[in-house]
Amino acid sequence: MKKHRSLPKLIGHFLTMPFLFFSFAFMFVTPHTGLYAQRKVVKQGNTTPSKVSKSKELSAEQLATIAINYYYGKDGYSQDYYECVQNARKGAELGNADAQTILALCLESGYGVDQNKYEACSWYRKAAEQGNAKAQYHLGVCYNSGRGVPQDYNESVKWYRKAAEQGYADAQYNLGACYHSGLGVPQDYNEAVKWYRKAAEQSDAIAQYNLGLCYKNGLGVPQDYNEAVKWYRKAAEQGDAMAQNNLGVCYKNGQGVPQDYNESVKWYRKAAEQG
Repeated sequence: MKKHRSLPKLIGHFLTMPFLFFSFAFMFVTPHTGLYAQRKVVKQGNTTPSKVSKSKELSAEQLATIAINYYYGKDGYSQDYYECVQNARKGAELGNADAQTILALCLESGYGVDQNKYEACSWYRKAAEQGNAKAQYHLGVCYNSGRGVPQDYNESVKWYRKAAEQGYADAQYNLGACYHSGLGVPQDYNEAVKWYRKAAEQSDAIAQYNLGLCYKNGLGVPQDYNEAVKWYRKAAEQGDAMAQNNLGVCYKNGQGVPQDYNESVKWYRKAAEQG
């Protein structure tokens, strides 16, 4: 089955896109959402204003770096969203695109600051207009979901494309999903496969799964079970439950691999253990 991709459990909500049904597996084409893409974000840490950075003399670039370190809790910094916001806002007001983006992420999620999706979109736009690929992607997500801006699939595709053309994998996947579903662009399976492939080659598990489905069903590419298995396996080995399930189906039916019930059960079990 085509997976329904939800946002991380720590966020607690998700966005979906239209779905398509196929033979042994229905395809629920769901672009990455702004919050889902933050795969390295861990549970919210200390947001208590324990201290305010002495940053009056720091450059915008330095402020952005400090904010990012606080956000992810790396390079010797403890994760602290409050401190992240303090530094990010100073850097953002000085025009630094990375600071604007990290500030927008905090505002969107309510990390270290009151949640404000409208202000988040405003900062995403400022950074996106400077060519920041992450901000372009997140602005596309905002337009796709109508979060902080009126829903507009055409604008969503516009910003996904800008980020995708810079090699941003999440945007490449989302652009592929838009072509697959015909959201903001005419439905075009060839274009969908093109963008799925670009993301899949960057090890994006959802794109690998979707590319496998395209090969299994002959959408945008000649039907090829061997290629379907190849891409299912790449996603399955990253822990993608739907790819694990579909790889199990392939082993059960002998599609793209020799029939092997032991391998089939192995992959079904891996998927089942994820609930």
